[in-house]
Amino acid sequence: MFKKWYRSMQDLRSFEYETSGVPRVSRMTKQEFVDNYDRPRRPCIFTDIVPNWPSFNSWSPDQLVERFGDCVLKCAQYNIDRDRVKMTVAQYVHYMRNNNDDSPLYVFDSGFADRIPQLLEEYEIPEYFWVDYFSVFGPKRPPFRWVILGPQRSGTSFHVDPNGTGAWNALLHGRKRWAIYPPDIIPPGIRATVDKDGYIIDFKSPNMLKWYYEVYPTLPPYLRPIEIIQRKGDMIYVPPGWWHGIVNIDETVSCTQNFVNEQNLNLAVDFLYNQGEKRMLEFFQHRLQQITPEAYKYVKRKTKKLEMADRLRIVEEQEERIRNLEEQLLQCKRKNKEFGRTIATV
Repeated sequence: MFKKWYRSMQDLRSFEYETSGVPRVSRMTKQEFVDNYDRPRRPCIFTDIVPNWPSFNSWSPDQLVERFGDCVLKCAQYNIDRDRVKMTVAQYVHYMRNNNDDSPLYVFDSGFADRIPQLLEEYEIPEYFWVDYFSVFGPKRPPFRWVILGPQRSGTSFHVDPNGTGAWNALLHGRKRWAIYPPDIIPPGIRATVDKDGYIIDFKSPNMLKWYYEVYPTLPPYLRPIEIIQRKGDMIYVPPGWWHGIVNIDETVSCTQNFVNEQNLNLAVDFLYNQGEKRMLEFFQHRLQQITPEAYKYVKRKTKKLEMADRLRIVEEQEERIRNLEEQLLQCKRKNKEFGRTIATV
């Protein structure tokens, strides 16, 4: 109880720390991005995109209240009826500035475009992310874009973006502290269940501020994360498979979007197949065939390989069971012979 109270009392405005390793980039061609970051799956920070958006100087909390105060936003948390907590923009900003929660409510709204469509017109998808194969799902697409608002101490616990997607995250107000790990390192303090092929089936991650206060200080240098301070105007590229957790150290407003392109299409197909989303994968192939034949051919080949690997695994498992049964039968015969000799002796 004391630890929760202690976290709720913290002023995080000086909670800044940043490691080297994530380059800040500008004036980059699409091919340079593919070669240096997208294909090798390395994170980077774009500094010259967000300042050109209309939202750059019009998405502060006060401006959002003035423009859209009565519009409703959804928080990431659920109420006792297991519905997402909903507030108007004005109500949420009031809460944001008057709460002392150790894990504050955090607006993470994928349906903002339906309720505040003007927001969608005030930022642009960067040219680096124009290719997005999941767009073929149309209205059946899983949630993929969010408007995010949060006070100090709010944030997202460690996670990997779903469906094998990559993401970009653009900050319009405030500062965020990011902790990231590459795909081959599960963050310390995370309890993950991994299948025999190395895929993460499920995981549990503590509140990010709790992680920073209780896990982070115990880590030797080689287990500490790559850390980034994201400031207004920064856009972070999060490659697919990378673990990331975020703490807001100011009031923040941001937007983010997930995507599937040529470089992570294989991961998306792997994810859908291994999660048992066969119908979704079939629909994906059908839509790609109509719109992007080359991508369709790739997904079709990839799916066939996964199916063949599954069949081979089933055959190998059956053969292993037969070998085990034969061994058990042989042992039973040996024991019977030994028992027969014992009886004969008696």
